[in-house]
Amino acid sequence: MRWYDVEPDVCIAISMIELASITLQIDSAKYIIKRGKELDPTLNFIKEAAAETSSIKKYQRWYDKNETISTAFRYLKCMTKDNQIQISKEVLLNLREKTAV
Repeated sequence: MRWYDVEPDVCIAISMIELASITLQIDSAKYIIKRGKELDPTLNFIKEAAAETSSIKKYQRWYDKNETISTAFRYLKCMTKDNQIQISKEVLLNLREKTAV
């Protein structure tokens, strides 16, 4: 099971980001990073992500191909569950607004 499969909102947000254009993927990634910093000014999630990164092997997941997206997802993974869910819901709303015709 992937780390983001645990919370449905997080799983849906990541799936929707994957299906979006590269521009929207990067915009969503930047939003995740920005909101993470706002919700956790101690930046504990960044410290955890940095520690985790040193032990991670190079993956070939779709989101590893872009540094911004990869960083955002590492950060999201290390955030509290509440922050993961809140940011994921916000990302879904943003994607819906940007892709509405």
